[in-house]
Amino acid sequence: MKEARYYAIIFDETADISRIEQLILSFRYVHEGKIREDLVTFADAYQEIRPEDEKPGGERKLTGVAIAHIVEDLLQKFSVDPLNCVGVGTDSCYVLSSEVKGAVQELLKKMKNARACPCSNHMLNNSLAKRSTVKACRNATGTIKATVAFANASPKRTVVFKEWEIRA
Repeated sequence: MKEARYYAIIFDETADISRIEQLILSFRYVHEGKIREDLVTFADAYQEIRPEDEKPGGERKLTGVAIAHIVEDLLQKFSVDPLNCVGVGTDSCYVLSSEVKGAVQELLKKMKNARACPCSNHMLNNSLAKRSTVKACRNATGTIKATVAFANASPKRTVVFKEWEIRA
C-alpha cells in the first residue's frame, strides 16, 4: 500500500459475538494497475479510546470524535500519512456521519485531500433507511428486531423458535 502512496480508508464499528465493540479498518488503493482492498486490523474500540475522549468520571463512550481519534492512532501505528488519504468510507450511522461531530467530519479536518464516500456495502441499507417514510414499514422492522432480541435472550426460546421453524 505504501508503494501506491494514495489510499482510501474504510472503517466501521460493531459488536462481535462476545459483545466486544470492534473497530475494523481497511485500506483501498491501486497497486500495479489493480484495485486492492485490504483489511488491516480489528481494534477493541473501548480499549483504544484516548484519555482525553473519556467523559467525566472516566466513562468511555464511542463518540464521533473518539472514533476519529482511534482511526488516526491506527493510521499512525501503520505509519500512514493522513495527507495521502483521498477517501473516507463508512456507513451512515449518526456517530460516524454526523456533520457536526461525526467521525468522518473529524477525520476530514486532518485529511485535507480526502472526500467522504459511503461504503458500497452499506448503500442499499442507507437508501432504504433514509427513504423509508412509511410508518408501517418502520414499525414492522422494529417488531422484527424486538422478536429476534427476545428469542436470542434465552437458549430455551431459541430452541422453541428453531422447532417452530422446522414445522413451518
